[in-house]
Amino acid sequence: MNITLRQLRALVAVSRLESFTKAAELLHVTQPALTVQVRQLEEALDLKLLDRTTRQVKLTEAGKDIVPILQTLLRELDSVVSRSKDLSSKRAGSIRLGCLPSVAVSVLPLAIAAFRERFPNVSFVLADGLGKRIVQDVRQETIEFGITDVDLGAPDLASVWLFDETMHVFYPRDHPIARSRAITVEELAKYPIILMAPESNARTAVDLAFANRDRRPNAGCEVVYMSTAIGMVRAGLGITVLPPMAVQSETAPDLGSRPVDDPAFIRRIAVVTKADRSLSPAAAAFVDILQVTVKHRRSSRGRP
Repeated sequence: MNITLRQLRALVAVSRLESFTKAAELLHVTQPALTVQVRQLEEALDLKLLDRTTRQVKLTEAGKDIVPILQTLLRELDSVVSRSKDLSSKRAGSIRLGCLPSVAVSVLPLAIAAFRERFPNVSFVLADGLGKRIVQDVRQETIEFGITDVDLGAPDLASVWLFDETMHVFYPRDHPIARSRAITVEELAKYPIILMAPESNARTAVDLAFANRDRRPNAGCEVVYMSTAIGMVRAGLGITVLPPMAVQSETAPDLGSRPVDDPAFIRRIAVVTKADRSLSPAAAAFVDILQVTVKHRRSSRGRP
């Protein structure tokens, strides 16, 4: 059975206008072409759908049964086509993404604001969390992409690099480490450290760096949230090593910070997607704007 949309639209138009001439004008085709389309549809369905006389065109009983169904189908199809065009042109849609908290409070809001200026009707669903969870969500397709610092060697993942960031040690301004010539693992090991939870990538970086120097961090406390770690440092319970983007200087004016002088404390931030999945038009456009936002912020401030 070879039934076309043109044939269906032809039948619906003729039944509504009760005229081949008017229906042909509406659909911008010739009357003989329209007549052929309706006849081919009747042949394909093996049903007589229209009764034709020299004065009028009326639906048969079979036509009265079928046409309302076709009208509903065509309306739904037109709605799908319209929605697809809106998605393609970014006039509608939703972007689902995961993001590290440190990036979510710094670069991400600027990128979303820039995106919304161009595409105000696209919404965002953000899951801010730890890097390993973000990658898990990407693999499970609960989000389209993630912004994370997880090692990207997995063959099922693809990535777009955004920036590299050196982790900083945070300490009370009168802490002895402020006078150190260099911030090394050996120097960090002298003092109690407020560590992040084991599932945190910031914690993983600290553990690996210490292990590479055959040392273990002097754990003063272990916390889940970076803001809690900062509070512990402020209370004099130790120092902590965190991504600098996670701590806004205006929120911790009483603390000092310095980059750690060890390449093991450099993390690579990237957009992560499944290797075999394409981004939606809106998500792809947002990643482009995100890259521009990062580049602009780095050039204006020296770092993200």
